[in-house]
Amino acid sequence: MENAILQRSFNEIACVELVSQGSEQLNSAMQGVETSEGFAEMLSQVEQAATPKQKQGVVEEFLAAQKTFPILEGNIANFLYQGDALDIALACKAFGARQEIPMSQVEGTDLFYYAMKFPTAQRLNYVFMQDYQPIQDPRNPRTMAS
Repeated sequence: MENAILQRSFNEIACVELVSQGSEQLNSAMQGVETSEGFAEMLSQVEQAATPKQKQGVVEEFLAAQKTFPILEGNIANFLYQGDALDIALACKAFGARQEIPMSQVEGTDLFYYAMKFPTAQRLNYVFMQDYQPIQDPRNPRTMAS
């Protein structure tokens, strides 16, 4: 296989395809995808809310109803960070080493999000970059030191 790195352990094998920074493949991965249906519905409700307090209430109700984080719907993972921050990004091996993708803020709320498509059986390591400092996802109990 050309332009790829293969790595294996006793139980698994991984293939990483090398692409140039300006390539169409890399650009499409870093742009993310549209959010999943359930998350998009919540965004629509926030947009229709009249006041910041109502917008935040829609977010709080949605988050309280979730069982796992990131929110997985089909093959879309919705990464969510809630809190005060000037800058929030998602750092993930899926983007390549030391790559961070800015997360979008839901207008009028303290919720940030990024959505990606993944194969349904894939495991993924990620961290949030809060104001340029790595933090674990506070809503995801499946953590490990790195």
